[in-house]
Amino acid sequence: AAISDTKKPVSIVVLRNNQEVQLKPVYAGKDGKLGIEQSYSEKYTETKNLKELIPATVHYVNYNIGFMVYTLGKLFTGKIPMSEMNGIIAITKIGTEIIAYKGIFQGLLLTAMISLNLALINILPIPALDGGHLLFLIIEKITGKPVSKKFVEILSNFFFYLLIALMVLILYNDIHAWIIGKI
Repeated sequence: AAISDTKKPVSIVVLRNNQEVQLKPVYAGKDGKLGIEQSYSEKYTETKNLKELIPATVHYVNYNIGFMVYTLGKLFTGKIPMSEMNGIIAITKIGTEIIAYKGIFQGLLLTAMISLNLALINILPIPALDGGHLLFLIIEKITGKPVSKKFVEILSNFFFYLLIALMVLILYNDIHAWIIGKI
């Protein structure tokens, strides 16, 4: 949002299909603010009994898993930059604020979503995670013989070090965002 004169309108011209279009004049509010502000609204599904609660919970979990998969896809394709990834410092700060301003229930809900996110990450077919072990078991089942222990060890170590590097990068992102006041 910008600060503007509260008496005079602001003229806005936009370019649409290579044509300049004059929009209606915009007046600032009483406080002089003019612009777009970030906001959100929460949508609650009221349930009266267990019969309503279970489908609502399944829907909520499915929606969030879908969003997590979508976000991971954007991350792996580079549409979300690595600099936008945050970790434990951001989670702690956001969690503390959620509990302080929204209450313990919202804090518990955040904890559940973090657990769900960690479970999804852990099941990815990345050696050094549980999903990597499942991948090797599937390969063993398909080929009828176990994957070489040396190969598993080398690949698991490589991905373990890669995960450590990723954690250091995320910690750097958190500290940087904290210092500049982004989180």
